[in-house]
Amino acid sequence: FWYAELKNYTTKLKAGEHCFVGPLTPKEVIKKIITGDVVQHKITFIEGWTFAQVLAQLNHTKAINHQLSVLSTNEILLKLDIKHDYLEGLFFPSTYKYIYGSSDMAILKRAYILMQHQLQTAWQQRAANLPYQSAYQALIVASLIEKETSLKSEQPLIASVIINRLKKNMYLQIDPTVIYALGSRYSGNISAADLRIKSPYNTYVSKGFPPSPICMPSESAIYAALHPADTKYLYYVAKGDGSHSFSETLKQHDNAIREYILKLPIKKNSDEHKKI
Repeated sequence: FWYAELKNYTTKLKAGEHCFVGPLTPKEVIKKIITGDVVQHKITFIEGWTFAQVLAQLNHTKAINHQLSVLSTNEILLKLDIKHDYLEGLFFPSTYKYIYGSSDMAILKRAYILMQHQLQTAWQQRAANLPYQSAYQALIVASLIEKETSLKSEQPLIASVIINRLKKNMYLQIDPTVIYALGSRYSGNISAADLRIKSPYNTYVSKGFPPSPICMPSESAIYAALHPADTKYLYYVAKGDGSHSFSETLKQHDNAIREYILKLPIKKNSDEHKKI
């Protein structure tokens, strides 16, 4: 750094990780260091990830100052000044840039702030007559929507079913909540016994909203939760191609199950009844 001393630049040098490509003059090298032209790393949180997956991504990412691994959930909530009891779903899925030595806590805080901004902005522009008492409840529903369909075009339809069921005080009966409740016990298939497990997250046995989101919802899922399609749908069933068949009555739903799940002929005169 004789050049920096010669030009009296030593007090202007900024610490950091720098990348020098090609032959550079001493002046060009010093200029990059003085201007803080440091390497920008990236980390991505994926839509639909759980908080456990976010932590794993942070823990396995290099060039980060790891602080979260020794903290409890309550300690993280306190450090981020989060007023909820759960960390799940509170961080926005996106790609975040950081420089060498940045703390995982700082990255997580940015994701939390961005989620709050996205959620509150959407909340202020929400449709009328929704059964939410808070933006947090909308976030919970957005996480259910995120897990129920991979098609963004279907998200408002899934939202309408959830909203219609909430208004009728019906069980939501959403399989991903059972999977979330099972945690590491989930084997890849949901059994009849799994549907009966006692958990506030199991929407087959607990009415209303789960205690928290079950994943990080996307911006489109949040929008759908606050702008559901105007339908009378109460049921849907996976068609096997990534999309769903939606029904207003249990009879229609039973027929859809026969067609798409059981692959049986549809009964034309089956009795219709309501499942409440």
